[in-house]
Amino acid sequence: MKQKIYPGWWIVLTGLCFLAYSFARNVYHFYVISGVFGFAGRFLSFVPVSILITNWFGPRLKGKVMGVAMAGSGIGAVILNPVLSATIQKYNWQTAYRMLALLIFVLVLPLVLGTILRSPADRGLERLGEDPHPPGEPLPPDALWGLTTRQALGSGLFWAMFGTFALFSISCTIFNNNAIPSMVDCGFDAVTASAVMSVSAAGLVVGKLLLGAVSDHWSAKTASSVSILCLMAGLSIFWALPHAATFLVAALGGFLFGIGNANCTVCMPLITSDLMGGRHFAELFSYASVASSLGATLGPLVGSLVFDRSGSYSGAWLSDVALSAVMLLTLHLCYRMRRKYSGRWAA
Repeated sequence: MKQKIYPGWWIVLTGLCFLAYSFARNVYHFYVISGVFGFAGRFLSFVPVSILITNWFGPRLKGKVMGVAMAGSGIGAVILNPVLSATIQKYNWQTAYRMLALLIFVLVLPLVLGTILRSPADRGLERLGEDPHPPGEPLPPDALWGLTTRQALGSGLFWAMFGTFALFSISCTIFNNNAIPSMVDCGFDAVTASAVMSVSAAGLVVGKLLLGAVSDHWSAKTASSVSILCLMAGLSIFWALPHAATFLVAALGGFLFGIGNANCTVCMPLITSDLMGGRHFAELFSYASVASSLGATLGPLVGSLVFDRSGSYSGAWLSDVALSAVMLLTLHLCYRMRRKYSGRWAA
């Protein structure tokens, strides 16, 4: 029997959460449902997609495919956002949630269970995009080694990587939660601020494709470094926005941030594979991805705390730039640690 990477009940549970939202009547209902949804949704999208791509595609294609696959989420948002808005305006928000549940059960569940397999070996195939190697020659490095969960969790490298991933998510979440209020403070109306966020979403799609290509051509470390620099540039523009509050300036900042925002979805799995190896990637990336969820939880709190203490969003943007700079340093530290310990792990 072929091994599926998407257990059907994760998909069913996600659809049931959307359905449950439509019956929520107070904030506590939303808290409980969101807790379940956050757990189930993680295993429906980001984690299994990354595992599938790592299983099916080798070093020459993995980055590009990761970028294309993750860009689909941005494209889906572009399509669904106006549809859901129109549904809410014509009917109500409960109907919109029920429509999402219907899409999960009617489209996602049959498509996933009917087509997706854990690895090409289930079809008697080899990974696509492997580096060519003559018969008898050593296999590619990622096929030779990989830390066990016990080795990884007992290493400083894993926890340095974990902290870096948490910073990725904190930095992005601070912007996503504060960008529109900060633009309104600068005199933008809600429609213009939303238009800037649409430009940022376009930057996200471009960033995912760009970072995937850069990862394949150079390395995941290079792609991630580029994205962090774009993130810092976009945040710096928003810090200066009160002195140049025009749509074009805000759109430029949003677009650059969007490219940087692609770091989490495209580069995190590639970096995990680089640092931890491919042999036990699925289990190790599941642990590492907890950092992203933790960062998404802390980001809004950090941004709100800085705003409350400083009385303006400028402090939040400066803090976010500082966090991004630390993130860049810890990323390069991780790769230095990887070189230090790789010989011992290979042995």
